[in-house]
Amino acid sequence: MLDLTLRRDPRIKKAKKIRETIESRLDLWEQGEKGRETLLQEATKISRRAHSSSRRGESKSRSKREELEKEAGLPEMRKFRNFIQAGEMRRGTRILTGRKKA
Repeated sequence: MLDLTLRRDPRIKKAKKIRETIESRLDLWEQGEKGRETLLQEATKISRRAHSSSRRGESKSRSKREELEKEAGLPEMRKFRNFIQAGEMRRGTRILTGRKKA
């Protein structure tokens, strides 16, 4: 019951609106089985909406971040750092200079 009543809708920000939402949900709970069914539908709708929007934004931000990292040369710098820390100076400098193994 508590989870259905307190489920947060990310679109609702103001304290007054949050209070009104909780009060209306408590009223629905007191209505009995029909009100509980409405609460359950509302909670699943909020959950589905939050899950789909977070996944959509995550893929866009991840690809953008990877693109920016590649432009900045971060993958090469990570390889360089790993080789140097492992004591492989020659392999690390080859990464930076772009030279191939002869």
